[in-house]
Amino acid sequence: MQPLGGLYVVEGYDGKSWAGTRFVTDAYGSVSGPNVTVIGSDDGQTFWSIHGHLTGGFSSAALQLAPTPEDEAGTARAHRSAIVWNDGRKWTRLEAPPSAGMLLPQAAGVSQEGLEGVFHDYQNLRDAGVGPIAYPGFWSYTNHPAYAPRRGGTLRAFSDRAGLKRGDELTIIGCDEPGFFFMLKGRLVDRGASRYEVDFFGSRTGDGPATRLEGTYDRHGLLRWSDGNYYRRVDFVTAP
Repeated sequence: MQPLGGLYVVEGYDGKSWAGTRFVTDAYGSVSGPNVTVIGSDDGQTFWSIHGHLTGGFSSAALQLAPTPEDEAGTARAHRSAIVWNDGRKWTRLEAPPSAGMLLPQAAGVSQEGLEGVFHDYQNLRDAGVGPIAYPGFWSYTNHPAYAPRRGGTLRAFSDRAGLKRGDELTIIGCDEPGFFFMLKGRLVDRGASRYEVDFFGSRTGDGPATRLEGTYDRHGLLRWSDGNYYRRVDFVTAP
């Protein structure tokens, strides 16, 4: 079991958007370690990234991490179910994504300067043009073949920011299997063409060769990979 990884939410999270969500992992690729990465959003549109360091045992580790990019680094107790700072702030881990909602493709008229947000991994070319995705609220779709052709989740959080500052480095946190959140790194190749490179690790243990794929982002929510796969940025909204 991964010592620290999952989708966490801040106190008062209303379940109506990505605002207040925190994608957390102690992994580089698919190998857990002492370094912690967080992709979070306070408004549902800007997705920042921060890094921390984990020490101690599995049940209750000490975490050196700033709660947001605008805060000084603080000390928190990192349980698998929650992260609690010394000042009383708390992030609570969700066992599954918010379930009473839909993932809606970003509106075609919306243009993004960089590459950030939560994306749906279609995992095949055929489904890239579908409309609203009824999201069942599980990390694994073993029993829901209509949502994905293979076992595994489909959400990937992207941030091209170090803290709040946009740059050329790309961080991705995602989940392919229940209970484990991986982290990938990438970089901007051509800003004018909005082209990126990402190193996808070749095995679940992290010891296989990485596959470097190039992705081209249309700045309107669609990310096309060089292997033919598509990601689409999605907004979580509550079902009517």
